[in-house]
Amino acid sequence: MSFAAADELEALLDASDDRNALATFYYGRLEAVRENEGRPGERLRLWDHLGELLIELDRHDDAVVAFEVALSLAPENVERRKRLADLYTSDP
Repeated sequence: MSFAAADELEALLDASDDRNALATFYYGRLEAVRENEGRPGERLRLWDHLGELLIELDRHDDAVVAFEVALSLAPENVERRKRLADLYTSDP
């Protein structure tokens, strides 16, 4: 799928009420860019968006994994480290 088409589909899904469909889309896109990112920062952007969406869907453990992967891609990001620390401390 081209980036233009993927971007349009992402925007449509984001505007819809079907948040699970958007999560499925993010997982699919991450699989598609696994070997070749295609544009700089795309994997990181997808993992961050997926993490936020998973929190919205009350899938805390999955969100932690998403943010951990994002942190591994950009370990210098202090805000992401804080976000992940907040997730760790909010989990009973």
